[in-house]
Amino acid sequence: MNPTIMHKTSVTDVHPITTLPDEIVSEILVRCLAPYPECPPISGPESPTNFLGVCRHWRMIALHSPNLWRGIRLAAHRRHPFGGFSDAIGLKQIDVLKSWLQRSGSCRLSLHLNFLGADDSSTDVYKALFNVVASERHRWEYLFIYIPPVQVQLLSGPVPALVKSTVITNWKTERHVISFDNATLLRSVCFWNVSFGPDSFEWARLTSLSLLNVQATECIPVLAAAINLLQFRLYCSDRLLQNDVQITLPHLETIVLAGNLPPVSTSAESCKWLPSLTLPALRNLEISEHRLGPLGVSCLRAFMARSNCHLEHLRITCIQNEEIGLEAQCRSAFPAIATIRNERLKSEGCSHTEHWRTEEYWVQDSPN
Repeated sequence: MNPTIMHKTSVTDVHPITTLPDEIVSEILVRCLAPYPECPPISGPESPTNFLGVCRHWRMIALHSPNLWRGIRLAAHRRHPFGGFSDAIGLKQIDVLKSWLQRSGSCRLSLHLNFLGADDSSTDVYKALFNVVASERHRWEYLFIYIPPVQVQLLSGPVPALVKSTVITNWKTERHVISFDNATLLRSVCFWNVSFGPDSFEWARLTSLSLLNVQATECIPVLAAAINLLQFRLYCSDRLLQNDVQITLPHLETIVLAGNLPPVSTSAESCKWLPSLTLPALRNLEISEHRLGPLGVSCLRAFMARSNCHLEHLRITCIQNEEIGLEAQCRSAFPAIATIRNERLKSEGCSHTEHWRTEEYWVQDSPN
């Protein structure tokens, strides 16, 4: 074959992407992943590790692109559903975690970690795994973590880069109060079975707050301090809530009030939270039917008059076959509310889902 023809063929076969500067290739690789702060899987076609096997050049680029490795998703594995942890798997996870943290350089981190299965009797391997995470707390920007109660206290400390934190643990009577120091950027918090206090951080900095499975007496002081909230979700018992509590949140636009109380028959014991709140900017309200009680329309009317708010969307949740018919009453009493829905639940449990924070959650399905 003519050498000239061979040369032309080889040049023609060179893919244009191989001529791009490394910086452009790096940016292309980043855009192939889930957008930060979403965390890609540790392995597989949607993981940045997939780029390491394409060619030597791409491997070099990927290993020197810190933004590829700043979102880390990791879960503690069990030998079987009701068994103990595998130390071998745990040691491998530590190596993987360390390598990703090293590759991420000095980038801020988005962490999605599930260590909830590691109880008080868990092995030292998984304690070491968590310690690796804690050693990088100065880089935490988005933290979503399932963690055993015994290790919640290890989360406390300075978190200068933290913007959003979700901490979930199992219920335990004796709990350590969590504390984030120097959390000047913190804007969104979700605590589930986590103990907290007025000094846990500066609550006034928050714009979104979820408190799940907490006592009313525990959240009253912090809620009063969180004056800049735009979104608030609460799942708790009302039994210890005093009738003389008064809280004003001038900027709050969305509130979800759920709970685990059974339906009640007297208005005196049912409608407690709404009389305690004044929310002039409120647009979206979701509330358990048993929190309103038989006189729920009167409770809502008094709340709206006191707050002088312009409610746009109302969702009333109830356990299946336990509703008391408030939806029709509210449609008649509040024709100006754009959407009134009665959401029937199989059980009134709580979830860490954030769908309630989206506009689609409130406007979906049919309006009035």
